[in-house]
Amino acid sequence: MVTFNQEALNELKRCKDRIYKEVPEEILNDVWLATSPKDWFSNFNTSWKISNLSETPLNRKELLELIHSHRNKGELDESTLRKLIVSVLAWGGLGTSPTSGQLAIGTIQAYEEVCASLLNGLSSVDAYAKFYKLKKLKEMKGIRPAYYTKLIFFFGDQSGLIMDQWTARSTNLLLRKREIKLESKLVSDDNSEQVYMRYLEFISELKNQLHIKTTGKTEELIFSCPHKNHTVKNRLGDYHEACSAWRKYVAENT
Repeated sequence: MVTFNQEALNELKRCKDRIYKEVPEEILNDVWLATSPKDWFSNFNTSWKISNLSETPLNRKELLELIHSHRNKGELDESTLRKLIVSVLAWGGLGTSPTSGQLAIGTIQAYEEVCASLLNGLSSVDAYAKFYKLKKLKEMKGIRPAYYTKLIFFFGDQSGLIMDQWTARSTNLLLRKREIKLESKLVSDDNSEQVYMRYLEFISELKNQLHIKTTGKTEELIFSCPHKNHTVKNRLGDYHEACSAWRKYVAENT
């Protein structure tokens, strides 16, 4: 039985009700946009190339549709699989520095098999365990839980959810305890698959509390959107305050 921080839960309910009342679906679809896969990948000098990368940023719905078309289709060719991985990392806005994106691209062969297995039915928790082990063995570099859970969400069946800084801080606030380990407010590499399982169980219970149809939409709600980013403010216009209210609350209380 989940025991919620009632004050935080009530605030989340207010934020959710306001969004559902005031913000059109087409606006919600574009709450989070990072950079285009083509622009993101252009930062790296690799011996391998990817064709047909999107030249425009993809929103969550578009990325899900792109990857869904390859689910349960058997083995993918390397170029297509890497195109999908790059599209997810670009969507997430992974940095392109030598300590993040460059390492992620440089070690892509270590984790692409897990992504391929997710497309063909590997469970979310088993995928997390595999990514966690690859990270511990230092075979997968540049990608931490916030990003490999993005791979789990998009390549899997959406039963696995993104566990990034904002969903983790939201979880800890709503539970009033340190369920997910953080380092400088970022999700720590030391969160095992048991932590991830408890996170998924929490989101499922939160979905019921908020009367939201799916756990994916519940995770998206607590991810919220940047409350200080001027580009996001300009894009969302009058809807920005409602869309970002929960993140602002989390930032002020964690």
